[in-house]
Amino acid sequence: MNIILSRKGFDMVHGAIPSPIFPDGTMLSFPIPYEYAPVRFQDVECKYGKISSLIDQLGRGRNNVPTPETPCHLDPDLRKDSIARHENWRATFGQAGKSQSHLRNNGVNVGDIFLFFGWFQEVEHAGLLGWTYKLGSKPVHAIYGWLQVGKRISGSAKDWVLREHPWLESHPHMHDLDKWENNTIYLSDDSLKLDEVEGGVLGAGVFQFHDDLVLTAKGHTVSKWSLPKWVGDIKNSKFSIMNKERHLESIGEDTILKTTGIWQEMVINTEDYPLASSWVADIVRMHGEINIE
Repeated sequence: MNIILSRKGFDMVHGAIPSPIFPDGTMLSFPIPYEYAPVRFQDVECKYGKISSLIDQLGRGRNNVPTPETPCHLDPDLRKDSIARHENWRATFGQAGKSQSHLRNNGVNVGDIFLFFGWFQEVEHAGLLGWTYKLGSKPVHAIYGWLQVGKRISGSAKDWVLREHPWLESHPHMHDLDKWENNTIYLSDDSLKLDEVEGGVLGAGVFQFHDDLVLTAKGHTVSKWSLPKWVGDIKNSKFSIMNKERHLESIGEDTILKTTGIWQEMVINTEDYPLASSWVADIVRMHGEINIE
């Protein structure tokens, strides 16, 4: 089985502000803009209202923040209540181009698990000002959701895809297909299938914030990660990227992975790292949000 760390949501280029971590632990990944998508920022909602309003509040006075009318790339699509849904909706993730070639070349398929992470910061409510970033908080890379692949389909044959899965009409990978080389859509499994997790856990969902989900090492820049000890035991030479000795550093009891460059997915094979499966099981079991049927 493969575990894929997948970078998604706003960053310093796309969106320009960190996605929020609310006081109750809700993590809301802001989708990046995408001009051909059928869904606009003002169409997407969460328990705190329209995300366009949240972006306006948190992005006050900043450049490059998308407007409510800007189309957004709602992908991965993990929250059923984000927009109006077809009755057969299920959580979905699309990938294309060089990033999909990377997944294909590393054997990513049915049964594998995506862990989605992004650029997050704690927020607080400031009365009439609305939501602001919490004083003293700093941005971090944190894991906010998961999806175990139940089915993998090609997104190039739009008519067939929408006939079989009509609820994908709202997915950005079903629009302007000329832009999507190697267009592939990963549909979530109905339930999570891990030996360490008992039945009833959904195949995809989102997390409640916890320090266990923070990748960024305390006291370091956002791209320096503190990872479980099993990474250092094998010297990360089997990661699909960041797999050179120079990327790894031991600081006390911590294993620090120095991530660099622009990338979307890092594939970890559990045959090479057998403890990775238990790591995923633990964080889903302990921090998954409303994930029991």
